[in-house]
Amino acid sequence: MKNKLFVTGLLAWAVVTHADPYESDLGGLTLPCATCHGLLEEKNNAMNLYGIKEEIFFYKFKSFQLRLDEDRGVMHYISLAYSDDDIRRMAAYFAKKQ
Repeated sequence: MKNKLFVTGLLAWAVVTHADPYESDLGGLTLPCATCHGLLEEKNNAMNLYGIKEEIFFYKFKSFQLRLDEDRGVMHYISLAYSDDDIRRMAAYFAKKQ
């Protein structure tokens, strides 16, 4: 039990210390994205979202929610937690960061 608690605390510390200070305006909306998509300056990840055009991000994210994309995977379930307003805010955030 102590090991699980330690690992959880270590993970939380790593996310907080490496998080983008500007992301705090979003209330943590994009922090879960970093697990697979990486942080701002990381290049070795599934698909870096930083610099993606707003309309492309919004369309792709909505396609996961609506199951329009053949590659539904885990993103369908993740996307269900976000409102259209959340998606627009995240799209604007990722578009302005490069």
